[in-house]
Amino acid sequence: MKILYLLSQVPGSTGSGVYTRAMIRQAEKAGHQASLVAACSAKRPMDGRGIGADSIHWVIFDQEPLLFPIPGMSDEMPYPSTRFRDMKGPQIETYEEIFERVIRGAVQKKRPDIIHSNHLWLMSALARRAFPEIPLVVTCHGTELRQFQNVPRLTEKVVRDIPKVDMVLALGLGQKREIQALYGMDGDKIHVAHNGFDPALFYPSVKTPPPPFSLLYAGKISAAKGLFLLLETLAHDRLRHLPIELFLAGSGSEASMRRLREAAKNAPGKITVLGAIPPRDLGALMRKAHLFVLPSFFEGSPLVIIEALASGCSVVASDLPGIRELVSGLVGDWGELFHLPPLQTVDRPFESDLPRLRDILAEALARQMEKCTGTSPQDSGYIESIQGAYGWERVFHRTESLYRSLI
Repeated sequence: MKILYLLSQVPGSTGSGVYTRAMIRQAEKAGHQASLVAACSAKRPMDGRGIGADSIHWVIFDQEPLLFPIPGMSDEMPYPSTRFRDMKGPQIETYEEIFERVIRGAVQKKRPDIIHSNHLWLMSALARRAFPEIPLVVTCHGTELRQFQNVPRLTEKVVRDIPKVDMVLALGLGQKREIQALYGMDGDKIHVAHNGFDPALFYPSVKTPPPPFSLLYAGKISAAKGLFLLLETLAHDRLRHLPIELFLAGSGSEASMRRLREAAKNAPGKITVLGAIPPRDLGALMRKAHLFVLPSFFEGSPLVIIEALASGCSVVASDLPGIRELVSGLVGDWGELFHLPPLQTVDRPFESDLPRLRDILAEALARQMEKCTGTSPQDSGYIESIQGAYGWERVFHRTESLYRSLI
């Protein structure tokens, strides 16, 4: 089978980039021919690791004719980016024109049996328009649903063609319902297909017993991830006298990184800002950490939760639909989700709710730290269930069967 993957972001730098690179690796392992159209910047090295040079087709930004940074599916990206809400009409036209040109070149060269795109957004819509005869699968990562609501002037371009795609892969049942409502799609076209992880990088080991309590956050550095709420919560009466060390892994905009470093200086405990780290190093960190914390205000189906659980971390995370669905079938004492009040926007709480949120998060962290013994939960049933359900090989084989149903 010849599969052409489409990604409007940088491979490997975001959740969708990690997903796409993993799917290509598994497709080739299964004997298929995989190729990729992806974005890159003329100001940064082209990162096509794991993909043959003859199999990757770049859409290059920060040079003629795309004289602006790569538009991000989130408003804050781990590299310089443009927000879709700020793009002018001519920029959108050029963006679509160049992506279509590069995709056409890839189709003519590779003759794919199927196209697998990422995000229910502009690139996937134009792929449907340009190639109605080739089966098209699109994975929804959740960030485009936020763009759909935040940039209404672009939704007309999307809703005209996205309902015509052959199949959508949603990260959960809640996301499937949201896609149906926003895009007016036939529910029979939408299949739930969770993200995956690499069991060779994320696995449990015996942890050093506390104190100190080792906490880890990994993800994008932004206010929408609840990261600054977490740092403020460390000063809460329930936590500030506990021996806590917090590791922060991830990257964000220059403004967000500056804000993070300032906030870390004022927070109690030992705070280590690591920046972006490779998956192998993240796995090693997770095997040492007692508690993984993801206090986001908005998430799709965060792969990092699965990686943390597979590495033997207990988890404290926001009770968002995508996260709730990930952990709903797990057995054993894996951690807890804390409740969010109604938000002011899709990813920002009301200022008046912040004191109560700090109380709630502090109590959840304190409860989980009280349970920490430092021993590995290797005998817990959920480790085995995670490896069986979410390993990349298993995720690809499920997707492969869906490909075959369309060809």
